Amino acid sequence: MADDADVFVYRAKARDHSPNYFVAGPDLSAPLQVTQTNALQDDFAWTRSQLVEFESE
Repeated sequence: MADDADVFVYRAKARDHSPNYFVAGPDLSAPLQVTQTNALQDDFAWTRSQLVEFESE
């Protein structure tokens, strides 16, 4: 039964991707994506995050 299994469900998201749910074992290796919350998202240019180093004079 699932009550006895070492299975974890987690949600992953980023600025340029809507949240999706994944299922994996206790070591979280080889996760299986179980949702695709926004199938049309790849058809558009989304913002992306980028770390910028800046020093003021």
